[in-house]
Amino acid sequence: MAVFTGGDISAVLFDLDGTLVDNYRGIYSCLNETFDKFSIPRRSYEEVVSCVGGSILLTIKKLLGEVPNLNEIGQYYADRFNDHALVGLRPLPYVDKILPAIKERGVKIALLTNKAQEASEIILGHLGFARYFDAICGTTLHSVRKPDIEFTRRALSALNAEAKTSLMVGDSAYDYKTAKTAGMYSAMVATGATSIETLRETCPDSIGVYPSMRELAKGVWNMDI
Repeated sequence: MAVFTGGDISAVLFDLDGTLVDNYRGIYSCLNETFDKFSIPRRSYEEVVSCVGGSILLTIKKLLGEVPNLNEIGQYYADRFNDHALVGLRPLPYVDKILPAIKERGVKIALLTNKAQEASEIILGHLGFARYFDAICGTTLHSVRKPDIEFTRRALSALNAEAKTSLMVGDSAYDYKTAKTAGMYSAMVATGATSIETLRETCPDSIGVYPSMRELAKGVWNMDI
């Protein structure tokens, strides 16, 4: 891919958890209920946060290791999460500024998240962010997900956008790999569970790694929010 020179970006695909919102308390709360249901000892909040990413099945696997009833545990979590989705939910700083600012420039916006579709819609609707999105692309328990290129193509198709003029914004290596695999630009924010130092090491071809959405807006679009 050509080096980013500040040229036109026609579409932006945003990750959700750790990028737009802090939903870790909701995830932790639902995992507590799930683990209680299966008589599994609870894990600490910090341990849960460090394992979030990829999919809930992967998160559970990181926390528990190989367990024979992984799918059953994951399905219970998936069935119960909507009741926990708003627990401790908060938008991350400057998200409420960057979304309308991007829309005012005529850029299309999609959510590309490994969180469940319905839960993603609940969260964006509750925060008043849904109106900024042209497409919301979430998952089911066993559907394709980031960084699978088919999942990314679904979002690009929904926006009628080309990968070469699209930008993936996220907080983890999953988001970076998603962009890399699809031939999109990427820009990273260290607002989730991954440190800025780790992101700089693992995302070498991104436009940049930024401490907040405010710095990302400035670095990518020279935008003051």
